[in-house]
This record gives sequence, structure tokens and C-alpha cells, in this order.
Amino acid sequence: MSRDAFEKDLDEQELLKETENLRNAAGAGYVKKEDKYNDLKSSAITFICFGVIGIIITILHTFDIIQIPWLQNFFSVIVLLILFIAFLLLGISSWIKAAKMKTEITEETSLTDTIQQWLEEHVSIEDINQLEDSSQSSEVNYFAKTEAIKQMLFTNFPNADTSYIDMIVDEFYTKYFE
Repeated sequence: MSRDAFEKDLDEQELLKETENLRNAAGAGYVKKEDKYNDLKSSAITFICFGVIGIIITILHTFDIIQIPWLQNFFSVIVLLILFIAFLLLGISSWIKAAKMKTEITEETSLTDTIQQWLEEHVSIEDINQLEDSSQSSEVNYFAKTEAIKQMLFTNFPNADTSYIDMIVDEFYTKYFE
């Protein structure tokens, strides 16, 4: 292997490693507000249901309407009531967070539509394909193309979250280049 080919291969490997490190550092990626809302809403419903049902069962046991054999002393009843009240409070808290998140969904959807429209108007497939280097692997070309698109977006949408832009670029690339 010639020195130039070795250096080129080494540069390619370093680029791939660095890109992988950056992706891992960013975490699992961007989670859409709608997905967060749905998660919070289902958590809220679950916690509220368990909290209410647990409180009712514990109170019914306290008044000897139902018998629970392992719940015989007063301390156990207090601990369970505190636990079920905590469930109820967590459910209410999740419900409040979900309500706040619901208002952010329309903002995110609007921004996503704006960015996607900008991409379709200002980023041509031909221009991005010109960045492709036939001497490089498809992975390196992928990263070169997506980085170029990201830089254009960051120039025009400087306040956008990095992981959000990553998600938009991945969707755009998948739609037009794969």
C-alpha cells in the first residue's frame, strides 16, 4: 500500500471514528415533541390509575370492607398510602408536562414544515451529488453530504437544536438520496 493510499485510508477511518463519537455524544437523537407528549400522557394515565386504585383499595381495607392478609399493621397501610399518593402526584405532574408539551407540538410542526420547504427550494440533488468523491467510500460521502446540508441549515436557522437538525437532514437525505 502506498503512503498516499495509507494516509487517505487513515484519514477516512479517523473521520468515521470522529463522526461516530459525535453521534454517540449526542445521545439517542432527537425525540419529536409529539412522541414526548404521547409518552408523558400515557405515563400520566398509568400513574393516576394506579394511584387512585391503590388509594381506594387501601382505604377499603382500612375500613374493613375488604381484607388484604399481608396488610395487617398500621405502618404498612401508611406506607402504601404514601406510595399511592406519590403515584397520583407523579401522574398529575406528568399530565401537566404533557399539556405544556402539547402546545409545543404545533410550533415544532411549523418549524419542521418551514425547514423542509426551505430544503426543497434551496438544496438541489445535483449540487449535493457534486460533493460526492468517487475515491471515497459511500459512508464518507454520506457524511460529507449531510454535513454540507447541516451547515446550510445552521446558516439559515441558527437557533435550531443540533439534534433536531440532524433528524431533519436524515429524513431529507433518506427521501431524496436513498
